[in-house]
Amino acid sequence: MYISVKPGMDAFLAMGIIKEMLRLGLEDRAFIEQHTAGFADVEAVLESITMEKIERLTEVDRNVMTQLAVIYGERPTATYLGLGMQRYANGGNTIRWIDALVAISGNVGIPGGGANFGNLQVGQCFDIAALALPERIVY
Repeated sequence: MYISVKPGMDAFLAMGIIKEMLRLGLEDRAFIEQHTAGFADVEAVLESITMEKIERLTEVDRNVMTQLAVIYGERPTATYLGLGMQRYANGGNTIRWIDALVAISGNVGIPGGGANFGNLQVGQCFDIAALALPERIVY
């Protein structure tokens, strides 16, 4: 699945996916309770922003965020971040929100899950077919 996110708005996309996961009850409560800290703070931030605002900021339709919430909630889902996010002013916070998405969905410490960095400098960093379950590949 290819999603075009407005540059610099990746954190808001992660927030939208988390909001949809919570709305649909797809979060991994056991993982959250046993392995995370500050979840109430995350919920408070998410409650302060509407999905309409997230859609406007990211230029991503809510239905796409719902699809992604289901994909994350079905587990396993591996998340790979490229080098670009590490190189802009709000990159650290963006990575924190993506890490929160991975944790809230329970995709930490399981085969096929995790938040990982693709550190190749040129070309496509990943063999998509090797990383995804065949039935979940969407081009």
